[in-house]
Order: sequence, then C-alpha cells, then structure tokens
Amino acid sequence: MKKKPIILLTLLLLAGCNNKSKTSEPTQQSDNFFDKFEKLDKTTPFFTFDQVTYYHNDFTSGEFADIIDKEDSISKSEKNLLETITTNLPENLNDIIIINIKNNYPVKIEMPEKDIQFLKDIFQEKYKDRDWSSACVPMYRDVLVFKTRGKITGIAKICFGCWEFSFSGTKAKTGGFGLKNELNNLHKLLYEKLPKGNKSDQ
Repeated sequence: MKKKPIILLTLLLLAGCNNKSKTSEPTQQSDNFFDKFEKLDKTTPFFTFDQVTYYHNDFTSGEFADIIDKEDSISKSEKNLLETITTNLPENLNDIIIINIKNNYPVKIEMPEKDIQFLKDIFQEKYKDRDWSSACVPMYRDVLVFKTRGKITGIAKICFGCWEFSFSGTKAKTGGFGLKNELNNLHKLLYEKLPKGNKSDQ
C-alpha cells in the first residue's frame, strides 16, 4: 500500500466522519431549511419489501487507524473490512455484496413487522435531489437489506456521521433521501435496537 494516500484517507475519516452515539442524532435542520427542496408530485418506493434486516459494525475510527498503521502487513480480511466499510455500493445487486456484509457486520437484527411501514415511508422518492455533498469520507457502519418473500430486492448503506448513503438495487432518484429530519428518525429507530455497549461513537 502507498503510505501517503493511506495517511490522507485516515485523516479524512478521523476528522470528517465521527459517527454518532446511540443517544445522539445527525444535525437537525429547521423547517425553513427544507423549504428550498421541491417536493415531488408522486412518491415512488426505492424498493418493494416486506422484510428488512439491519446490519451494524461498531468499528471505530481508532480501530481503523490501527489497521492502517500495519501498512503492508494488513491481512486479507482486514482489507476486505476497510473496503466494505468505506466504499459505495454498486448500482446492481450481486452475491459478493451480501457475502461482504455478512462477513463484516457482526450485528444482525431482523426489523419487527411494526417498523416496516415506517421504513417504507422513508425509503421512497419525496424530494428532488440534494444539491450538495458531504465534505467528509463516509464510514458505512449501518446497512439495511430489503427483502420480498425472502428474496433480496435492495440494499442501503448509511453513514449517519456524514449524512451520506449508498443504494443498490434501485433505479429511483435517491438524492432526496433523509430530508425533513427523516434521517434523524431512522437513526433513532435503528440505534435503539443495538445491543448495549455499542462503541461506534469512539
């Protein structure tokens, strides 16, 4: 591995993407802030689903730095973890994505049926695309896998620290995802379900 790019990536991650704890939330915006986003006339779901599996890795920035410090001695599994945590999803679903999620996200939670409609309300087109991007490099500690009758229909990676996200399996316009404090509501729903001792705020 080249040392300078790795150091730069590390600095970006440590400085720009400090993930929130279970009790904190992404920065909330005033209603006036959202007035500039044009609401779509018709809402379109990102995915069809009747089941959602939530995966989480409480991988910390410190642990990330420890792996990077190994330089050429980084193991294959550690390299795979770094790539899975930091890279966006491809547009189309494939088996490798699922394998990497299962291998690198140790916390697996089946979302209860009572939360499915809430998730359907969030994961759909509502607003036109955001016209800005995050200044930090995302660390995707949270992943949602959407299924219909047991078949995977879509995947979402989310970095609550950077307010960044990545989707696979949808042709919908996802740029308006998370507006109107919906990302805050999703963060609260998911992190309340995590086991005690989650350390991803470190």
